[in-house]
Amino acid sequence: MMLNLFQLIKEQNKQILQGELEQYKVIQQAIRRYGKDHQVLIALEEMAELTKELIEDKRQFNNRNEIIEEIADVEIMMQQLCLIFKIRKIQFLKVLF
Repeated sequence: MMLNLFQLIKEQNKQILQGELEQYKVIQQAIRRYGKDHQVLIALEEMAELTKELIEDKRQFNNRNEIIEEIADVEIMMQQLCLIFKIRKIQFLKVLF
């Protein structure tokens, strides 16, 4: 019973790692294609769009879906910024926690 649980966890971790590796490859391709400077500007733009949606939320707009979309966009760009500035995930997490 315990072995089956261990195998299940191992397989789930393998799938997660494969997904992260695929995501890493896509991020690398975007940086190579558009360039580091351009992607930094896009990150700033995405953060500005999130700021706009948060301000609109404070003005009583019903824009939860837009906020979710902009948070997702910022998250994608944050991953690119970590790669551009050579910030490892563990370094980032140490600052957070």
